[in-house]
Amino acid sequence: MNLFLVSIQSKPINRETGSCFESTVYKGGLKPGQHPKIDGHNPGEDDAFSIHVTTRRFEPQAFLQKGTGLGGTSNAMIAEHLRTEYKKAHALVAPIKAGAKTPRPNPPNTDFRKYYERSDLPCSIDHATKKALNWKVDVSTLDYHHFLPIFFSGLREIEEPYCFVSEQGMKDMLRLGTEEKVLSAVPQLILPIKDAMSTRDERIMVKTLKIIQALVAVGTQVGMALVPYYRQILPIVSIYAGKSVSLGDKMDFSRKVHLGEIISDTLQKMEMGSGPDAYINIRYMVPTYESCMLA
Repeated sequence: MNLFLVSIQSKPINRETGSCFESTVYKGGLKPGQHPKIDGHNPGEDDAFSIHVTTRRFEPQAFLQKGTGLGGTSNAMIAEHLRTEYKKAHALVAPIKAGAKTPRPNPPNTDFRKYYERSDLPCSIDHATKKALNWKVDVSTLDYHHFLPIFFSGLREIEEPYCFVSEQGMKDMLRLGTEEKVLSAVPQLILPIKDAMSTRDERIMVKTLKIIQALVAVGTQVGMALVPYYRQILPIVSIYAGKSVSLGDKMDFSRKVHLGEIISDTLQKMEMGSGPDAYINIRYMVPTYESCMLA
């Protein structure tokens, strides 16, 4: 009986933290935004972009031979049969879809989740009047270089309470902090933003774009500090930049936030709040973008 209990206790648990809030099973080995392996790829090649689309090899019988052409053929059945055989012989292998907008893996291994489960964050959820954060210290006295990247790592979270705490924590720190403190942490915020955008999850992308707007609104120096990192932030944005919904003469009563509109609004705020070099760098990564400041 004791051996049976020991075997049960030693069984590995797949849950990430073992917390009562945890509902995601993490199998490990996944990276945020990695490219999934495509079925049918060449043996021995693990790169998803190494697939070669080949054409069908033509046999000598597939080419037009003497006496088999359609010219001068009066029989409609024979002509239709020859057309069908010609199409079969010259049929190409269906190309593999690129999957640029296919959602990528989003494992629950964020730094924010680890710090939250260890109770290392100076905040808690306030359920008294409205859903908000109860900060244990003055937000303006926090070490932004340490805490702000931790909250930004929670951009990929889609489960509660991690999603709410990370998002509200970022908003509070950007709203109550000074421009100098936020500016010192900008280089550490690029990788969490890139990981969140690389998931191709529209819910996460909308949240990330709104946080970028709040980040640019802190001050011009913060916006200018983001300009050298546009090559890490904007490649995924360029894929969805043209995504819009055309309703014609209809009206949209769903009040759904469209990703294309959020992207356009974000790029305009980045141009207006990031100095004179912002437009040329945005245009380099998103060629379809038109300036909102040119007369």
